[in-house]
Amino acid sequence: MFPSRSKRPDMLLFVAVAGALLALAAAQPRCDPLTQYVDMFGQCCNLCGPGTKMRAKDSCTNPTCENCGEGEYQDKYNRESKCKLQPYCDPNKNFDVTHPKDKTTEAICMCKRGFHCSSMACITCVSHKACPAGSGVVSRGNQTHDTECRTCQHGKFSNVSSKDAACQEWKKCSDGYEVEEEGTDVSDTVCAGKMRSHWIVIIVVSALVGVAAVALFAWKLFKNKSRFMKETTKGCVECLGPESEAPKEEEPLKTPVEEDEDCHGMSENGNFVTQELGKVEVLSRQESQMETMCEIVSF
Repeated sequence: MFPSRSKRPDMLLFVAVAGALLALAAAQPRCDPLTQYVDMFGQCCNLCGPGTKMRAKDSCTNPTCENCGEGEYQDKYNRESKCKLQPYCDPNKNFDVTHPKDKTTEAICMCKRGFHCSSMACITCVSHKACPAGSGVVSRGNQTHDTECRTCQHGKFSNVSSKDAACQEWKKCSDGYEVEEEGTDVSDTVCAGKMRSHWIVIIVVSALVGVAAVALFAWKLFKNKSRFMKETTKGCVECLGPESEAPKEEEPLKTPVEEDEDCHGMSENGNFVTQELGKVEVLSRQESQMETMCEIVSF
């Protein structure tokens, strides 16, 4: 069915407007989508380049552009009056402080060496873990993931706690040596000479024999010395009999005393005293005991 006559004017108006718009669009110049924009009058206007901001729109084709300030950047063509702020890499969260070479790129906060992002958003960094002894590093930690460890298999070992050391192969004993102690997951193989154990036994036995010989010699020497001392002491005691007295000193000549003189005097020191013609002679106690100077007259 054909539209009614009342609706035909509306249809004709719509077609006319659409045709005018298409004609207008065809008449507009073709602008560069990267470096230009279309103003309200349909003209192609220039944008400010990366690293700058548009200070003033002096003209459509020649705007006034200004470089971004410190800590700012602009990574594309724009007509913005302000540059973007660089992200802050907080060193207290284990980020490296980065300074981009120019103001056209955004700084990327990177974790310090030995740290990785704690989450996908990388709000903070945490330290890589160290693989304990008995395990080695399979994958070293980086910016996005932690260290990956694996237990050392038979034939390998690791005796350190490390963030980057892998398990090492056991040492192979060379010719003339044998395995004295097999390696474990935390220790390497110990090699020794094939005759080493025999030499150790020989050395130990020889040392014990030497010590025993020295001890026996010292004991015999002590015993002989003791016997010699006893015999010497015994001989000295036997030679000192009652008749072996110390030689007597030659007695001084004494003047004979009269029988009626008293010979029983004693000195204050307990020595015998003889008296002759008004003279007093003191004899020592030893001489008094060896031979009696005063005897009973009636004897």
